[in-house]
Amino acid sequence: MEKAEDRFVRPVIYVALGDSVTQGFREHDPAGSPLYHQDVYHAQFQRQVHKEFSGTVLSVINAGVACDTAQGGLARLERDVISFDSDLVTISFGLNDSSAGKEGLDIYVGSLRNMVQEIRAQTKADLIFITPNMMLTRVNPNIHRKHKEVVGPMIKRSQEGIVDAYAERMRAVARELDVPVVDVFSVWRKWEKQGRDINLLLANGTNHPGQEGHELIARLLFEMLKEYKGKD
Repeated sequence: MEKAEDRFVRPVIYVALGDSVTQGFREHDPAGSPLYHQDVYHAQFQRQVHKEFSGTVLSVINAGVACDTAQGGLARLERDVISFDSDLVTISFGLNDSSAGKEGLDIYVGSLRNMVQEIRAQTKADLIFITPNMMLTRVNPNIHRKHKEVVGPMIKRSQEGIVDAYAERMRAVARELDVPVVDVFSVWRKWEKQGRDINLLLANGTNHPGQEGHELIARLLFEMLKEYKGKD
């Protein structure tokens, strides 16, 4: 990276735009307060960059907001992304969007398209999409009592392939607009087909990935970075 070769170059700025997974939500403590993941994927990615590219200064802006959707991300794009004049932006939505069912797919797609167009028009940032992870497929011990009422509808969305549809629409927009994709959802599906119980990978038992899920995103992001740098 340029910063590693010239210490006077501005720090590289990476904005991670997304929902509660990006914000770092994990599970609830016994009292019911939300706990944060100390190793959220963009923090792990930052450490990997600093280790691999000694001298590089990578500043990460956590623009994750719990319960947010792609439409919400678009609404706060100026404040949370464009104002930082970033070098890299990752966009990760779909979990909360899927609550609107297949009827919400057009809004989701339109929001993703508009975010890409706005960021490209107003910044020089590189863009990467991150597909959502899978949600629960059954009732499991990690589910907190505060989430009991949403378990049924969430399982139904998983069983009916709603989250799959949102992940596929993100891939479709990526192909249309030439945006690289870190396809987290496909890896989770592969794990499931291999016989893994993906419910045990959810820290809150419903939709927040635990340690391995965040490690996956960080690793795929870093592999994409190294591949990109190798083409320079």
